[in-house]
Amino acid sequence: MKNIYKATIVLGVVVLSGCGSLYNKGAKDDLSKRASFELNCPAEKLEYTVLQKRADGYVTSYGVSGCEKRAVYVISGFQWLLNSDPDSE
Repeated sequence: MKNIYKATIVLGVVVLSGCGSLYNKGAKDDLSKRASFELNCPAEKLEYTVLQKRADGYVTSYGVSGCEKRAVYVISGFQWLLNSDPDSE
């Protein structure tokens, strides 16, 4: 019985660690829309730099640049928050 319990825990950890990567893809799509609006720049002109990520590969902070502006975004819960002033140099 203990082996089944251990196997269930291991499987749960593997599945949940993979979910972070899957969610992060959708989160980046959301970031693209938000950054495009806040930087007043078409999404296709934006470039992303990973600034921070967890051990499981889940990105928690991006630098976004485009249209001569740069900004830093951090994820909080299920949304990206602007963490810098894109109008200052």
